[in-house]
Amino acid sequence: YEVWVRGGLNQRTYFQLDSSGLNRSSSGFDVVGGILLDLGGITAVEIFAGYMQQTYQSSQFANISTPKFGLTGYWNPLRELWVKPFVVRTIDDSSLTTSAAYINTSTGVDVNYNVRPNIRLDGRAAYTIADYLPVAGIPGTRYDQYVTFRIGAVYLPTEHFFVGPTYQYTNLNSNQPGSGYDQSVIMLRLGARL
Repeated sequence: YEVWVRGGLNQRTYFQLDSSGLNRSSSGFDVVGGILLDLGGITAVEIFAGYMQQTYQSSQFANISTPKFGLTGYWNPLRELWVKPFVVRTIDDSSLTTSAAYINTSTGVDVNYNVRPNIRLDGRAAYTIADYLPVAGIPGTRYDQYVTFRIGAVYLPTEHFFVGPTYQYTNLNSNQPGSGYDQSVIMLRLGARL
């Protein structure tokens, strides 16, 4: 096992005011401690917890202080197969005029299967909660739930280039009337890496 502690700082700067005339710039920090457990070579789990805070320049936006936590697992029952469950919590900026940010909590699993050394199949299933924090003086809060499924393939014609199709389905269920949707996206990715 390994035990660790990590701290981080961030500065989010917006060069223009939003459509309501508010400055969305902020600064923040997080401090977390964690443990990585190797459970016999084919399974490992990393768990961490701590605290995070985001402070906004505009007094219309409330500062955010909340626990931070996460989990990442690695299960390798076959040499070609990786199963990676995850849980993560972050503070993300919002594009809504009624909210500066939301607390994003995601849980799910990623699966990778190497069919051949240069062909990989990928899959993901995830459930995400976006808990929006309202602007001062605006009643009510927005609460969104996302369910996402993704499947794709990656082909590496050379060591440094890859190409592959991906299909992703997303369902959004919101407490705001008329905000929910179902979305299907088909992508063809082409890229290079060093």
